[in-house]
Amino acid sequence: MLTQLLSSKPKSKLINLFLAYPERSFSLTELHHDTAMRGPLLLKTVKQLRVIDFLTVSVKNRRRYYQVNKHFALYPELISLLRKVKRIPIDLLAHKIAKV
Repeated sequence: MLTQLLSSKPKSKLINLFLAYPERSFSLTELHHDTAMRGPLLLKTVKQLRVIDFLTVSVKNRRRYYQVNKHFALYPELISLLRKVKRIPIDLLAHKIAKV
């Protein structure tokens, strides 16, 4: 499971973003803007994270929103690693709202 999580740079970008904001759910459009990943690569990476149960999906107004699964087996360890590294990505939506 750990090798599946750490197998690529795009996957680590997404994992970092989801762990930095565990209470927030992201649409594919937001993930595209926050990570600068291309559409097909983003879809493939999100699908891989869903297969290993790292992400949960909710649907609102025919749009899918992805959020980290807090019941994921390695969730506590990944959160503690993120806090040690202290590399929290910028949430662009929250940043723009703060400006307003």
